Amino acid sequence: MAQEYAGRGVSFVFLYTREAHPGGKYPHHSTLEQKLSHARDMATRWGIERTMLVDDLEGTVHRAYGALPNMTYIVGAGGRVHYRADWTDPRTIGAALEQLAYGG
Repeated sequence: MAQEYAGRGVSFVFLYTREAHPGGKYPHHSTLEQKLSHARDMATRWGIERTMLVDDLEGTVHRAYGALPNMTYIVGAGGRVHYRADWTDPRTIGAALEQLAYGG
């Protein structure tokens, strides 16, 4: 989807917030260095090619935007949130982008 919309002035960013299910391989983050390492590993393992930002240990950005897992936002150039979903679904994200492109 990121490649499809790249020529239309849309950028996709992944925000790594926390481990949704801390466990044996990826424990709860105790240092920023550990969190950065986990984010890099995730990008490599899942082939994430878009820019990945990493939230701080306190989850400041994650909490500011709702603290739900797998959230998606479409944010305009001026910082206005145009779309928010509590789950990432490419079909509905695509529909929202199309609606915004046509003045919705």
